[in-house]
Amino acid sequence: MGLRAKLANVLWRASRFGEARGVLQEALELVDRQHPLQAARLQARLGRVEVEDSVSALSTSTRATICYRAAVAAFDAADELLGDPAELDQEASDVWLEVQVDGRANLHYWWNEPELGAMALTRARWVVEARGSPQRKAGFYAHLAGQQARRNRHRIDEEILANARAAVTAAGQGAGEHAVASSVSSLGCLLLWHGGLAEAQEKLEASLAIGERIGDSLLCLVCHVYLNLAALRRHDVEAVRFLAPMALVAAQAAAYPMFVAVAKASMAWVAWRDERPEDVVALANEALELWQGTVVPYAFTCLCLWPLLAVRLAAGQVDKAVDAGRQLLMPPQIRFPDELESLVQSSLDRWDNGEHERAASDLAEALELAKRLRYA
Repeated sequence: MGLRAKLANVLWRASRFGEARGVLQEALELVDRQHPLQAARLQARLGRVEVEDSVSALSTSTRATICYRAAVAAFDAADELLGDPAELDQEASDVWLEVQVDGRANLHYWWNEPELGAMALTRARWVVEARGSPQRKAGFYAHLAGQQARRNRHRIDEEILANARAAVTAAGQGAGEHAVASSVSSLGCLLLWHGGLAEAQEKLEASLAIGERIGDSLLCLVCHVYLNLAALRRHDVEAVRFLAPMALVAAQAAAYPMFVAVAKASMAWVAWRDERPEDVVALANEALELWQGTVVPYAFTCLCLWPLLAVRLAAGQVDKAVDAGRQLLMPPQIRFPDELESLVQSSLDRWDNGEHERAASDLAEALELAKRLRYA
């Protein structure tokens, strides 16, 4: 049973979710009924594998939903085996926290359910504070920051960053390399949208180095994708030209369509800077189609919507540019600074009121501001 659990962990980290699931199910069949903690630990890990698989399988909504339900069932089974958290010893408390934080909260993060994620974290807080290991504390604060970011539509404030930094600090107190790398990459991603591009780059590179050393393909994929976005936000065209195809290959190999779409959107941005409008439209539409085919709405479609809006506007296709502008403001898309959001909304209002020339003018002004703020 123990060897199967270790093998499942290796398969999980290599994104071989189906194999990991099978090995964990075999291990559960071998667990002695007199050892419910072992069964709970295996159920917790099975649920986490299902969560990861639900994200990788997002191009097929039915498959993703099956994985979601299987994850919830595994976490429920673990909770039933463990019982009242107030009565658990240190070892059992650690498994219970894995279920609530790295299990349920992570599931609700990926599925854009911040209210449910917040409930799981609220339930877990007192156990984390009383008995949490460095690894569980790191996971708690990282997920807390992530859920807050979701709720704020990625307007990243100092409280969110403080929680993300608390996760890094906790991980550094003995949580292990994977927890350190994961918390550091999460902080890097948040800094990317806060505007701390230099620190974001530093954190993502540090996390990537650990991920490559320990062979965590998913962590490496995330770092590659967001290092590419850090270059885009710096307006480093040559870096994005180099990094986006690499991110595309990695995302395709790992079967993560949402990240395939990020790479294609980044390539659309390069095409815009290269003045290749036909390529912008083709790549942007490919990215949008991939995102629209996922169960979980992606929050950063602005990556290709701004280039698409720009080429539509330049071609005099104001109606299509307005359509792109509407998509920019739709939840759960990232919220822009008030001045930029107001300009886009003004253009939409003017178009709806028949003021088409003024709408085009406002969109052009919004595009220039988006460039200055490094959203486009």
